[in-house]
Amino acid sequence: MGNMPNTAAEGGNTLGRKIVDTGAFVVFFVLLAILLADLFEAYAERTPAQRIVWPLLALPLALLISDLLSGIVHFLADNYGTEDTLFVGKRFCKPFRDHHLDPTGITRRGFIEANANTCILSLIPLAVVVWLGPYETAAGVFWATLGTLVLITVLLTNQFHKWAHLDNPPRPIAALQRWGLILTKENHDLHHIAPYDTYYCITTGWLNPLFDRLGVLKVEASAAREKTEAQSRRSE
Repeated sequence: MGNMPNTAAEGGNTLGRKIVDTGAFVVFFVLLAILLADLFEAYAERTPAQRIVWPLLALPLALLISDLLSGIVHFLADNYGTEDTLFVGKRFCKPFRDHHLDPTGITRRGFIEANANTCILSLIPLAVVVWLGPYETAAGVFWATLGTLVLITVLLTNQFHKWAHLDNPPRPIAALQRWGLILTKENHDLHHIAPYDTYYCITTGWLNPLFDRLGVLKVEASAAREKTEAQSRRSE
């Protein structure tokens, strides 16, 4: 969620950053493998109905939660702080605002570069979910399932965002978009109408129409955002 997008223009695409980003993915998938192994054992003790129903209930909830989180992070990164803000400036504020100037730039990023920030944001929550296991009670298994799916969908949020900027996405991705399971181009394009003050949610976009109608996550462009975008224009 937090990367949403990375750009070469942010000046952070160095060897050191690539090592950090790649390392984050290695740690994430090691922790995820441990968690999935725990859940596999836990589901062996559940009824056949629970093995089917719980993931089916947890997945839409996870997508909804991820959509909300993506909107909050996107809103904050767009409107608060500058590229000089400690840690979050170059990692979050600047790439989001550069994205307004070059919306298709995200489509030129590889998987790790495009999704590294969401991976880094997910590491501590994932470590906590792993640490709380193994899960034995029925409630524990369900909440661990939900937490796992939230973390996976958060990790993939910027990938969904990237696909929403493709004119001709691969057929499986186009099908997911058509079914409304991930962010669509039509939904996200509404964010890219100046002054970029609405439709911030970028996992599924489900919450965007509601939030827009209620005026949630909507604010006039801040001076901080205008400053960062002006700096980006000068650096082009």
